[in-house]
Amino acid sequence: MSISKTIRDIKNLKIQGATAVAREALQSLAAFGRGLKKDGHKYIVEVDRAAAKLASARPTEPLLHNGLNYAKSQLRQSSSTEATQLSAILEKSVAQWLELIKQAEDIAISKGGKLIKKGFNVFTHCHSSMVEKILINTWQAKPFEVYNTETRPLYQGRITATNLLSAGLPVTMVADSAADFLISKHSGRELMMNMVIIGADSISHAGDVYNKIGSYGIALAAYEAGIPVYIAASALKMDADDKIEVELREEGELWRNRPKNLEILNFAFDMIPAKFITGIICEFGVVKPGLLKSRVKKAYPWLLQDN
Repeated sequence: MSISKTIRDIKNLKIQGATAVAREALQSLAAFGRGLKKDGHKYIVEVDRAAAKLASARPTEPLLHNGLNYAKSQLRQSSSTEATQLSAILEKSVAQWLELIKQAEDIAISKGGKLIKKGFNVFTHCHSSMVEKILINTWQAKPFEVYNTETRPLYQGRITATNLLSAGLPVTMVADSAADFLISKHSGRELMMNMVIIGADSISHAGDVYNKIGSYGIALAAYEAGIPVYIAASALKMDADDKIEVELREEGELWRNRPKNLEILNFAFDMIPAKFITGIICEFGVVKPGLLKSRVKKAYPWLLQDN
């Protein structure tokens, strides 16, 4: 896939989800590198330009940005100068990054599954490939029920519901605006949730989590009701610069033919404070949010080397 097509598909949400975005973008960068005929510094300059374009497609995705930075750093550390050698290094670094993501996912699936007990009511939001795999893998060993949101305005919750239903899980969907009430103690004893498990697009150094808009209200309601909130995400999603900005998307997503002079704020994400989070399910196990940075620095010193 070409760089331009990958960027277009990311911006149009044909490719969505932090893991999918990072995978497709990095594979696109490797393919771009294979086609370059320039040697030495010129090769690296061209790769840097392509990486910058890919990064701009989703400015708020650390998993993508960290992966691109890792690939670029491997090129700069090499003494190779020929295009074929540099291309091989780029390919290897991309493969290493994708393997790190896969290893993190495998561990999270195992650790996350142990948190879900037979007969649980589990609440989730939007679409996270890692959460989805945890739920499906766990369902094969013990029955439980899933409640999820529709996730407006693009309805990513329908992806989650469809995939879980296909795997045999019982799923109940609620409107986004009903999520916090459902989670609260006021919706009825039979609708009490045992846990909330959602994904993450990025993680701050303090352990705050940025995820699809609506996550804050869900976590707040769960915190008030004493329901544990777990985040399933690789620690590779920690923002290296700790300068996470909430993305605003196109106004027309909310109202295409809106009245003249009506201003619309279309937040794509929001932030869950670390104090609302029981644990982050990642490659290090289930980690308290405030302890994640130290684990990242030890395992991935290149990610937070300046912090």
